[in-house]
Amino acid sequence: SYKGARELCRLGIPCVGIPGTIDNDLHYTEMTLGFDTCVNVCVDAVRSIRATSRSHDRRGVVQVMGRYCGDVAMQTAMATGAEMVIVPEMEWSVEEISNRFQELTKQGNYRATCIISEHCWDNMKEIDTWRDYMHQYDPDIHEHSKINAERLASMIQHMSGCETRATVVGYTQRGADPTARDCIFAFEAGAMAVELLKQGISNQVIGMKNGKTFHMPIEKALAAKHTFNKKLYNTVNVFQPKK
Repeated sequence: SYKGARELCRLGIPCVGIPGTIDNDLHYTEMTLGFDTCVNVCVDAVRSIRATSRSHDRRGVVQVMGRYCGDVAMQTAMATGAEMVIVPEMEWSVEEISNRFQELTKQGNYRATCIISEHCWDNMKEIDTWRDYMHQYDPDIHEHSKINAERLASMIQHMSGCETRATVVGYTQRGADPTARDCIFAFEAGAMAVELLKQGISNQVIGMKNGKTFHMPIEKALAAKHTFNKKLYNTVNVFQPKK
């Protein structure tokens, strides 16, 4: 959308962009419209799932949206106390996740939760055993089938010996009533965009930095590099005893 707006500006059509995406994958801004609402939907879902996990001593794999950005998964994991998180930015393996579950089980945690971000499969290490296993248990498996949340949970259950359930939060993340934080950002961004256009200023995008709205040229926004907080990622994935 921003690339299209840039081309419209070059044609003389004034444009100011507002970051409307739940994925938080526009790297020039610390927040995009819909992201906070999306995370809150995921947090509510995971809390409900973890309540059942505690009563049934059942482990969970919960997939959330985010495309190629792991922010939704990371913030959901941090807000819910999930024991593990998998994101597209970090390399991972099925064996590592299974081993983490087994270690947590040894510590007395039989209801651990792993939050996974869509497209995390793009950074998954190769595993040779899963197709052989899934051929036995999944009638729909074929040569080019990919691992998904259900199959990951099934593999983890097979490798670790403990019941593991998968949940995909899905499009409920896109249709919820917006949070106050999203509404306020939308108001401020819209007001700033209108004011810029009234002043004859175009070819800009609105963003948020240090909790305040700002604007910058579209070209600079498109050139912003993605950063990922590996320290927080490692903190979430540290083994924790059962509370």
